[in-house]
Amino acid sequence: MRGLKAGAFEPLAYMKRRRVALVSMLGWPLLYLAFIFIGVYFTGRSYAYAETLGVNPGALARFLPAAGFLTIAAGGIVDGMMTTVQGLRWNGVLPYFLATPGATLRLLTGYTIGSTMVTLGLTSIPFVILSAALAGIPGLIVITVILGLTILAAVSLIGLAALAASLTLLSNRERMPMIWLLPFLILVSAIFYPVTLLPPVLRLVAYATPLYHVSRALRMIASFLEAKKLLAVMGVIFGLGGGYATLYLPASLAAREARRRSLD
Repeated sequence: MRGLKAGAFEPLAYMKRRRVALVSMLGWPLLYLAFIFIGVYFTGRSYAYAETLGVNPGALARFLPAAGFLTIAAGGIVDGMMTTVQGLRWNGVLPYFLATPGATLRLLTGYTIGSTMVTLGLTSIPFVILSAALAGIPGLIVITVILGLTILAAVSLIGLAALAASLTLLSNRERMPMIWLLPFLILVSAIFYPVTLLPPVLRLVAYATPLYHVSRALRMIASFLEAKKLLAVMGVIFGLGGGYATLYLPASLAAREARRRSLD
């Protein structure tokens, strides 16, 4: 809880002190979405793209904002926990953090969850506004459901995030051994393209990625505004989260070793 409160407070305090950063956070997703819409609609291939993607062509206005949010939010906890460690290192307070009484990894996990939830909430604002403007109430329904599923998928990856952060704690200087993890998660999540474009091995990896199942649910919900399989998707995410949670054991051992080295 100490970590959770600190993680939620830090981005809010930062945005309050630096209004330009808040404007940038709320504004740049609109540029991102404008680029996507130009690429899809102004090429004259929107119908073919929707069919290839497995989305109802009339539902692209509901699909694209939610897919944009999912891409930006993908792996936020995984990447966030690693960059939190690096931020502590850059600020010169990592040794003091490791020396703080209590479980280092639990404190770091709580901090990352708090900061990620606040950041996702702020980031979702322009996507919600654009969804309402482009698709009305159906667009709001889609983006709201995807926001909930994205948070659930992010939380299910805590075990993987803890392992990445612990390896970063163990690394020397500026190294982040698993910096490749976030782009890899976005790749195998197959948000803006069908999973059949991936090699067979990566397709198998995609099925073990919570964000891929969120992207599949997004196609269904945006196309038909039906939630028949929503509980099934949530069950899959919970199951995968249980599997990723087992990574917390090697992560805790690595964090303990990093703390021992720091204290020695």
